[in-house]
Amino acid sequence: MSYLIGLFCFLLVAVFSSQSLVDVADTLIVATTSYMIFKNKDYVLLNIAKKTWFFWITWLLVIFIGLFLNYKAVSENFPWIYLLEYRWFISFFSMIYLLIQIKDKEKLITSLGITALILNIIAFIIYFVRDEPRVGGIYNGTMAFSQNLGMVLCFFVIYLACVYKYDLQFKYKKLLIAIGLTSILLVLLTLTRGVWIASAFGVSVSAYFIPRRVFIYTLITIAGIFGALSYFNSTFNQRIYSKGTDAQVSNSQRKNIWYANFEIFKDYPILGAGYTLNNELLPQYYKKLGIPANELKSHAHNQYLHFAAGTGILGLIIFCLFLFYILRIALIGFVKSTENSAKSIYLSLLSAVICFCLAAMTESNFSISKNRILFLFFCAFILAQKYKFEHKPKI
Repeated sequence: MSYLIGLFCFLLVAVFSSQSLVDVADTLIVATTSYMIFKNKDYVLLNIAKKTWFFWITWLLVIFIGLFLNYKAVSENFPWIYLLEYRWFISFFSMIYLLIQIKDKEKLITSLGITALILNIIAFIIYFVRDEPRVGGIYNGTMAFSQNLGMVLCFFVIYLACVYKYDLQFKYKKLLIAIGLTSILLVLLTLTRGVWIASAFGVSVSAYFIPRRVFIYTLITIAGIFGALSYFNSTFNQRIYSKGTDAQVSNSQRKNIWYANFEIFKDYPILGAGYTLNNELLPQYYKKLGIPANELKSHAHNQYLHFAAGTGILGLIIFCLFLFYILRIALIGFVKSTENSAKSIYLSLLSAVICFCLAAMTESNFSISKNRILFLFFCAFILAQKYKFEHKPKI
């Protein structure tokens, strides 16, 4: 297995393990890209970046100005750490460059699949050892774990469907089946309603483009699983219908956070209150809105609202344009590709991105590093597919 494929497998391990490993993987990706560009004098990455430089600079300016205008409301010092969070631009383009270099995409998908299956097995073991009510993975963080797992589920389930639809000569079909089944079960055991809906929607929408009968079978299967579990599993039933105390408390807390962030957006509609400063303004707005001071204070639990409150309508529009561009490239790539293998990859990646976009309605997933970098990997994979004919792979 080549170094680059191993590096992306390590990234997958990192996002399901710890933030420290995520930082290590991120650093290695950027360092490897820098080394390869310097060694090979290969400036394809710069050619890609210069086409969209205005977009990225505009996004950074919106964030900087919003922070600069409002940071004194919560701190005496400028919060550089919030601005530096957007170094993910560099990681994103680095992943595009490295993915372009990988010629054998089947080997990459197989290696990622083996890694994903091992991680799923470990997650099951930990779940039963810890005797927790919800699956949380190695770092026992249910929300971040479920968000990533939803994307993994969508990618491999749709890729499996494409392997059979297009009769691809993929050697490890049983591997894909195992990943699909374990991922579906783990997502259900996270008891994360937003990810249930997002992953079901991501699979269903993408399955619509394979043959129509697969789309219908997918809907029937999802409806059957949800119906059976809601009838036979009391915990599952409580999560769906918010009958349990924990679910009702969670709903109440989320509504308060949404309400407060919407009020912040109304007060700072153009540039926002400053990216992530909206979190720090919650005590003031809770007091203003009559919400108890001891109520949960967190990110907006809705990525779109989080950007609206933190970066205003300008930041929200830029974020949505970014998502729209990625979705458009994936869909166009699927429709126009003449190779079935390329169609399969595009559609699988589209499914993962749809899952992320919909899950963002109930979680600020782009603001969570573990979720953001895996999402950016899928986005980079889409763009690498687009640019592969413009640059000859070397590995």
